[in-house]
Amino acid sequence: MKISYRFKKLTLWNKIGVIGSIASIVALGEIGNIAAVPELLDILNIEDISFEYTDLDLKWFIIEAIKKIYINNSKASYDYLYSHLNSDNIALKENIPIILGEIGKAEFVNPLITLLKIRNLDVKKNHKKRASLRSQKGSA
Repeated sequence: MKISYRFKKLTLWNKIGVIGSIASIVALGEIGNIAAVPELLDILNIEDISFEYTDLDLKWFIIEAIKKIYINNSKASYDYLYSHLNSDNIALKENIPIILGEIGKAEFVNPLITLLKIRNLDVKKNHKKRASLRSQKGSA
């Protein structure tokens, strides 16, 4: 588990809280219960987008957990994720495409293309980044 430099600056009490949160998030991903997705996604549903970038490690643990949950529940509906593509929250609009790209199903193409038409540079940046990574994986 990679912990960023920011983590080293935390007090012992804060470190215990961060480690506990990360451990819980990882465990939820491993357990794979689809009922955990709304709670995990709610952590990413923040109003202050600058806060999201203060704890990138936590963000990526959440994305990985949600990905694992959906991969382990292949018949699960993606309606909950789709419903948040139209959210007014920029953080969700940026992170949902990342999650969908990580899961990597062909059915996500049209919703992601629709989202690309919205004038939000972060969404476009993340979608293009994921598409680029997918094509690199395919040619490797």
